[in-house]
Amino acid sequence: MKLRTKIYFRLKNYPYNMTAERMVEIPFIIKNLPLDKNKMILDVGCDESILPVMLCSYGYNVFGIDINQYNFKHPKFRFEKINLCKLKDVKNSTYDIVISMSTIEHMGLGYYGEDNCSQSEAFDVIYDILKEEGMFILTVPFGKYSENKLQRVYNKEMLNKVLKKFKISKLEFYMKEGNIWIPCLYSSIENLDSTDSTNGIACIVCQKVKNST
Repeated sequence: MKLRTKIYFRLKNYPYNMTAERMVEIPFIIKNLPLDKNKMILDVGCDESILPVMLCSYGYNVFGIDINQYNFKHPKFRFEKINLCKLKDVKNSTYDIVISMSTIEHMGLGYYGEDNCSQSEAFDVIYDILKEEGMFILTVPFGKYSENKLQRVYNKEMLNKVLKKFKISKLEFYMKEGNIWIPCLYSSIENLDSTDSTNGIACIVCQKVKNST
C-alpha cells in the first residue's frame, strides 16, 4: 500500500483510530520498557504502527519486521520486510526485548497476507531470539476464545499455553465501554465477545525463563 493511500486511510478512519485498542496498548508498552536505551528491540508486525518511530524518538534502537512494507523512517530505526519465522536462522539470544502489539493473533491466518508462520512457530522463534531473561511484551484480543479468518481471541487457558516457556511478570486487562477503554478484572472480561470487533485486550509483560523446557 502506498504511503499516500495509507495516510488517507488513517485520516478517513480517524474516529476509529482514536478509540481503538492502540490508545491503551502503546502507553502500556512504553511504560514497561527499561530506561536503558542501549537495549535492542525487535518490533514484530509493525506495519501501520507508529510505535517503532515513537520508540526511536525516545532514544531506543528498534528493528522492525513485517510481511508488508513499512513506509516511515527514523535514523535509529531499521526495517526489513520479512516473515518472523525466517528469523529462526539468526543467531540465538539476539534481542533484549521483543514487542508484538496486536500482531501474533493474526499469525498463520492469512488475512494480512500469507505469512507462512503459525502461532506456535511464532512463539518458539520469539523465545529463541530473545537473550536470557529477555523481555517479551505483547498485547492480544482477550475474552471468550474464538478464531476466524481475521484473528484469534485468547482466553486464560490459551494464553497460558502459548506462553508456557515464559514467566509472566505483568498481566493487565482492558475492556471497551462505548468509546472508552477501562482497566478491568479478569472476571469482567473472561466471557467478553471480541470475535468480530476487539472489545477486550490483555497486555502482558513476560521474561524468557533460563533453561526453560
